[in-house]
Amino acid sequence: MLLIILNRLSESLVTSSLAGAMIYTLFQRDFSGMARIAAFIISFVMGVSGADLTMGILNRYLPLSIQADRNIGAFVCGALVVTLTVRCIGYIEDLWVNKNRDVH
Repeated sequence: MLLIILNRLSESLVTSSLAGAMIYTLFQRDFSGMARIAAFIISFVMGVSGADLTMGILNRYLPLSIQADRNIGAFVCGALVVTLTVRCIGYIEDLWVNKNRDVH
């Protein structure tokens, strides 16, 4: 599996994911110290591995005259994946707390 992933990597894909992860890390305010480093690494890895999925989602919503490629997918995924994950976890926690509050 690692060989499949390594064969699909290109310099531009890695650079795009790295740029997305750096943008995320520079502008986020939720983490500090080791958590910030971990968020950067997760953002970078997910940008590389989620490029195709993100590209497919973007192409579905962009006009036909604009087509996203894997590099744009890597950048967007790297920049947004941790933010979306943290927000989804917060949303689920809020639902869980409100559900438990209503029961008691």
